[in-house]
Amino acid sequence: MLSGLVPKRAEIAGQIDHKRAELRKLVTNLDAIDAAIRIFDPNADVGAIPNRQYLPRHAAFRDEMMRHAMGALRLAEGPITSRDIARVVMQGRGLDPDDAALGQTIRKRVGACL
Repeated sequence: MLSGLVPKRAEIAGQIDHKRAELRKLVTNLDAIDAAIRIFDPNADVGAIPNRQYLPRHAAFRDEMMRHAMGALRLAEGPITSRDIARVVMQGRGLDPDDAALGQTIRKRVGACL
């Protein structure tokens, strides 16, 4: 069991380091933009600017997941897995059904939808 946990811990620690580096880069970019805004308007309150909502990759339109998932269930001739439903959803949305990482994401969204 320990032999599986050590590599998993190393993987997660590496992801944390990578995300911290991305965060530092974003903060640096934001500081540069704030400085540019203050050049043109020294009295600007950049803290009052509302944040824009960050959309997840491959965000679906309203009720799109439900429509595709329910369509897959209607067409099923027997029991169907969430993986099968996710594949139908991906095909319906024009996404690559062979992309394993995206398939996992869509499968989680299908589960939440159902």
